[in-house]
Amino acid sequence: MEFRSHLAVGHGRPSWADEFVRMQGTNWVASILRVKGAAILMIAAYLTRDNDSEKDTMFRQIIFIKRCLGLETILVADFNYTHKQVEDLGWGKMFGGFVFKPQVGHTCTSSGECRLLDFAMCT
Repeated sequence: MEFRSHLAVGHGRPSWADEFVRMQGTNWVASILRVKGAAILMIAAYLTRDNDSEKDTMFRQIIFIKRCLGLETILVADFNYTHKQVEDLGWGKMFGGFVFKPQVGHTCTSSGECRLLDFAMCT
């Protein structure tokens, strides 16, 4: 979808990307935002609540596309992990950026716990 000559959103695999690059997976989707000559990979994800190995696979798929495309990246997700759990898993280091947390006390109140599970990772 093109808004102006300097603003565009691409939802499909870019023509310059290898054919094995997918712009979506289980519970995540990626788009490329173009603004004044800069391209940013934007990924939205929901990492499932109950299966840690499935979450790890999904995160590794996201890292794979990030590395294949070589673009600055913003990942906005319901991680179903706290920021500390994400760091303890080494995901922050794998992603190679920083965490941007919303200015709220919590985003989840399930199981009677107030936890911040929804945040962004940016490079």
